[in-house]
Amino acid sequence: MKITKKQVTTIGALAVTPLGAFVGTAHAETKDKVGALDVSVDTRSLQDAISQAESEGVNVFRDTTRTRVGNHDETEKARQEAIKYYADKAAEIKKTTADYRAAKGQYASQVAENEKLPKMLITH
Repeated sequence: MKITKKQVTTIGALAVTPLGAFVGTAHAETKDKVGALDVSVDTRSLQDAISQAESEGVNVFRDTTRTRVGNHDETEKARQEAIKYYADKAAEIKKTTADYRAAKGQYASQVAENEKLPKMLITH
């Protein structure tokens, strides 16, 4: 296995390692090269949305993790898809939290109105 020098490019809060950073020779006869690369994206917005939702009483469940394989272009495409997916999920969770908060407010208002009504005693 041949390991080449690792290069990291930092873009904002994202660190991207070029696909060629880890290269190994799987089959000496065919010279097929195999590598692995973990690509991370910034999930702080999603984590903040989850924390806010849970503090309001909303249950948030995690989807199954998806693993992608491919060359440099496919890796970049998958990274962009992940960024969009996390942004969409954060927006969805924020909307659900806002809807839940509004429903709780309406419920509390209705309970307060009901408590103002005269009490009736029903006996059998």
